[in-house]
Order: sequence, then structure tokens, then C-alpha cells
Amino acid sequence: MPFEIGFSGSSVTENILPFTYFWRFFIEGGWIFFGIALIIIGYRFWLLRKREAFIRSKNFILLAIDVPREIEPNLKAIEHIYSQFAGIYSEPNHVEKYLKGKVQLYLSLELVSIGGYIQFIIRTPDKYRDLVEAAFYAQYPEAVITEVEDYTDGAVEKFPNDKYELYGSGIAFNKPSPYPIKTYIAFEHSLSQALADPMASLLEILSKIKQGEQIWIQLVIRPKEKKDWLDEAQRIVNKIVGEKVEAKNAFGPLGAITRGAFQTVTASLVESNVEEQKQKDGPKNWLMQLTPGERSVVEAIQLKIAKKAYETKFRYIYLAEKEVVNKGIGINAMFGALHQFSAMDLNSFRPDKRTFTKTNFIFFSKSRLARRQRQLMKNFKMRQPGHGIILNTEELASIFHFPTENVKAPLVKKIDSKRGEPPVGLPMEAGYSPLKSVASVPQAEPAPPAHTPAPMAPQSESIPAPREQSDIPTDIPTKRETPPSRAGTNQPPPNLPFE
Repeated sequence: MPFEIGFSGSSVTENILPFTYFWRFFIEGGWIFFGIALIIIGYRFWLLRKREAFIRSKNFILLAIDVPREIEPNLKAIEHIYSQFAGIYSEPNHVEKYLKGKVQLYLSLELVSIGGYIQFIIRTPDKYRDLVEAAFYAQYPEAVITEVEDYTDGAVEKFPNDKYELYGSGIAFNKPSPYPIKTYIAFEHSLSQALADPMASLLEILSKIKQGEQIWIQLVIRPKEKKDWLDEAQRIVNKIVGEKVEAKNAFGPLGAITRGAFQTVTASLVESNVEEQKQKDGPKNWLMQLTPGERSVVEAIQLKIAKKAYETKFRYIYLAEKEVVNKGIGINAMFGALHQFSAMDLNSFRPDKRTFTKTNFIFFSKSRLARRQRQLMKNFKMRQPGHGIILNTEELASIFHFPTENVKAPLVKKIDSKRGEPPVGLPMEAGYSPLKSVASVPQAEPAPPAHTPAPMAPQSESIPAPREQSDIPTDIPTKRETPPSRAGTNQPPPNLPFE
């Protein structure tokens, strides 16, 4: 019997099936909660689609960065470049953010090795191209910046694949983001200031891969406002020094108001006891009570939050043909190179368990691995920012910079010489631009005219329109040619002196 109600004195006995109880709850007002939940879920999906459409509406370009071989890269200069990148910050208002789907745009720092050929690349929205180029030219005037095609176009997206194998992962921190990693300052000799470049081991790995192998490294960065993560850093510092740590408010503004009212009511009751305790204890100097290791951690955290920071999605992909695939390079060597940035008392890199392609699944291992490979390739090609780790400009300069002169990776793309300045006063052709691409596609030579054009009719004194090179008659003398002889004419040459 699905529904029975029995009365025994003042007690009521109900035997209701679960579905019946659920239905009664639904029709008696529970539908409101389900309706609100469906609206929230639908809105989130709609907003996600709006944000994707906003990103697709922007034109992104890839810029290959090359510096001369004899230029000694200065990591302080690289740090200044990343500080200048903060100029892309543009916080949308509430209408743009929650109704139009506008999001903060981002840059992508990429290091690519295809068969051992290494190239530094930056992907940027087209409207920020001048900012990126100006940042590099300000520090490296001899640099060559060239727009290139997207190297990920045409890469396989279907896995498992009969021809290619993919290994890769997102990169995460072992500790919260306010803890810094080891930066280039730790790699400098205290006396000689010589730098043991941390890029050396990574570039050596990238130059060792063979034809048919590719390694892609990507750091998608967007400016991070200090107020968003300063509170987290302050809680960590307070915990280290032993001060009271305020718990995160799980109920938002309503919880803050309630807690504030409660503190106001109880303050008068305990104020006298607190003052007496303060006078008894006296002023506290927490730093004097810390161990040297704890003091260095506090100082490192405070130094990190003092500089401009970026929310960074760090990922890499090793893609190779199955005949030449080398799992040791695809996984072990890559993370071995990243371990040099580790500091046991601070922070270190680790593979993100949600995206790592080395899995220990028990059930459906092949299908789940293939899904991770497909998702990793999709996110890499789209340069998906997501929620990542926080790196400041010093940490970014340590991870992504041009190799110093003592790094002998042979296939790092560099230009062989500096660009010379043209002579002062050299006339330039119309339409000349000093930023022409150095990798332009060769054009075919124009064919010679089939016949000599007729002499041009006299024109007015207005400035003539520019003409194509092939339209210029071949029999018209240029300014540098010798004027024709006047022999046989009745008129004497001009300016001839008379007796």
C-alpha cells in the first residue's frame, strides 16, 4: 500500500514511499528551489557561451621574437618587459562581465621545439601588438619581431591515434601561490654575479629531440589584481608568525554583517579584560621569535606580493610519431628541468593531476586517458586561461627568457648580426615601413611590357597618383641619366657666356 495514515491517540503514523514523499514536497513549494537551481545552471552555461563568443570575436596573432647572438640578455630587462605587459589590464564592469560575457584578455608566452628547432613566440590580441613590440624594442632595439602562422594548426586532435602519441600536463604548485619559487637571483654568484642560466637544461632538452618530435611549452598570463590574493598571502604570514588567523567567510556579505554585529555587542563586555592583558603582555615582536628559516619564508612571500603578478596557466605538450616517441623526454626530462626552480621551504612545480596524461586508472583507463589527451590538446590550441597559479614578473623572467651567451643550445633561433642604421638623409621610397616582415613570401618578378607605351599626355599641376613599377615607360630617362645631346638644334645651350 503506497500511502497509509493511521491515528493512535495523539500519534500519527505515515508510511509513504520515497517517490510519493518527493512528489508531495515538489507540489507543495519545493518546485521553487528546483526552478531557481535550473535558472542558475542555465545562466552559467549561457554566460560560458557568451565568454567563448567574446574570445572568438578577438583577432589573435603570433609573434616570433629573435635577438642577435652577440646580445647578452639581461633578466632585469626581461622583468621590465613583463611589467609593461600589465598595460593590457582592463577590468569589465558588472554589465559587461555578467551580461555581455566580457573577460580580461590575456597573452601567451610560448617556447616551441619542432624537431630540435627552437623558437620563442608570443600570442597576443591584435590590438596589443604595438604594446608587445614596444616592450621588447625598448629593451632589445636590435630584436626582430615577425608575425608567423599558428604552429598548432593541423595538429591531431583525435586520440587514441594510429600515428601520434601525446604526453603532457598542466603545471601546478605544491603550495599556495603566495609561496614563491626559486628565481634567477638565486642562480647568480654572490661575488662575480655570473648567472648559471636555469634555461640551459630546458633548452638542451628541446634541442635534443629528433625529427618527428615536438615539444610545446605555454604560459597563458593575464594581470592579477593584488587585492585578489593579498588576503591569502597575509593569512599565510600571520599563521607563520603565530598571529590570529581569521577564517574565510563562507556566507559572504551577510556573514560579515552578522559577525560584525556580534563583535560590536560583545566588545564592551571584554574590552577591559583585553586592555589588561595587553598591558600585561606588552608589545610583541613576532620577527624576533621566528627561526631563521621562518623569517626567510616571510620575507620571500612579502617580496613576491610586492611585484606585479599574473594569473598563469602553465602547460606543456610532447607530441611525437610512434616510431620515434621517447617517453623519457616527454615526461621525466621535462619535470627534471622544472625541478631546478624548486625550494623545499618555499614552492615547487608538480604535474596537475586533473590533466596529467600519466595515469593509474583502474577502470576504463584507455578511454579516460584518451579524453585527457583530447582535452589537453584542445586547451593548448585555444590558449585557454582558466584558473592557474600566480607568478610575479621575477618568476616569469626566470622561467621564460632568452638564453644567455654561455648557453650553447645550437638550434635556438637567433639572428646572426645586428641591424645597422641607415645613413642620415637617405631618401626613402613611398610606402616604406621599418617594421616590414623579414619572413615575407617571395613574389614573382613583374613581366616586361609587351610594347612601349605611348608618351603620356600633359597633366595638370596636381600631384600625380602613384603608379605600379611595371607601368613606368622604359624609354623615359631617370634623374640620374645623362640628358640627351643638343647637337643639331638651332638654340644654343642655356647659360652660355657671350663675349
